[in-house]
Amino acid sequence: FVKQTYELEGFIGFAGIGSAKFRSIVEPGKRLYLLGRIIKYKSRKHTIHVTTSVQGIVDGTMVFEAVISGMQL
Repeated sequence: FVKQTYELEGFIGFAGIGSAKFRSIVEPGKRLYLLGRIIKYKSRKHTIHVTTSVQGIVDGTMVFEAVISGMQL
């Protein structure tokens, strides 16, 4: 994964989650890094739908992975 940000106007809201695998517990006080890669991007008229492959990392260990979908609100 490479750090990259996308400048979108508005807010991307949570639309769904799939293929989630939880591998470890995230304890309070630990820093959770979310790494994502866009795997699908659709733009229709005034609506944007985004699907990303996401990993959660704590202390260098992957604690979860999932596919998360969102849409512009």
